[in-house]
Amino acid sequence: MPGLPPTLRRHERRQAAIRLLVEGTSQSAVARVLGVSREAVRRWHDAYKLGGLAALAPSPGKRGPKPELSEAQCRELMSAAAGQDAADTLSGVLRVARGMGWQLSRSALRRRLVEFGLWP
Repeated sequence: MPGLPPTLRRHERRQAAIRLLVEGTSQSAVARVLGVSREAVRRWHDAYKLGGLAALAPSPGKRGPKPELSEAQCRELMSAAAGQDAADTLSGVLRVARGMGWQLSRSALRRRLVEFGLWP
């Protein structure tokens, strides 16, 4: 399987495990052949029984950079926080941000506010 992207290799490995299991190979033997744990084979088999081959497909996961607020969004946030008397503390601003549906950490929020000159 060399030369393929890792997500395809994982997916192919999972499909190969199911093929072997359907042919009657034991989970332990499948694990040895594929170089994975028996527990992994058991999880793949359980997933296959519940959702077919689609359940073995790689999930998109949370890859890539985390979304950050633009300057316009930061200004909107600070305006909303001021309207709620929450602009004087970072915790208050963070609470308003989360209320607006923006999920970010306290440090990420502070970094963006400082970057745009909206926080000391």
